[in-house]
Amino acid sequence: VAHFLFSDDYDNQLQNLINSELKRQQDTERRIAEQIQAKAQQEIDALKAQMDKERIDAQKKAQEELVKAISEAKKPQQQSSQPVNIIDGDMKYSVTVTMEFNSKDMDVEKLKEATMRKFEKAGFKSVASVNIEKVAIGRPQTKSVSTDKLMVADGSLF
Repeated sequence: VAHFLFSDDYDNQLQNLINSELKRQQDTERRIAEQIQAKAQQEIDALKAQMDKERIDAQKKAQEELVKAISEAKKPQQQSSQPVNIIDGDMKYSVTVTMEFNSKDMDVEKLKEATMRKFEKAGFKSVASVNIEKVAIGRPQTKSVSTDKLMVADGSLF
């Protein structure tokens, strides 16, 4: 230290010492800032990875639920005498179709079977039943009819 204090070049050496200490402090601050930035980036990357994993898991779960719902919808519906738990918003629809035509007398069971085949061929797989009512048409009867009970005679409705 003595040679430093009593040196002819004291001011220059002191300035060099101060400059080297300032440079060392700046280097230390820079390294600390880089470490903080690297740690923050790691935390951001980890958070992004977690969010991506959660998003992917949610998408997979939604896809699985959709596939399950589609496969359930494709299964034939079984009629049950027990009430079914219905989720709010779910609806069951029953469609009634009435068709009338005139024809000679035919076998009702064969007509039912043919009708079911036509519906299936058209893509209606959930037809629960077909009801065929055979109604005779013709000229009105000439016999008297009680107004309390409608009596059908000779295949006529009147």
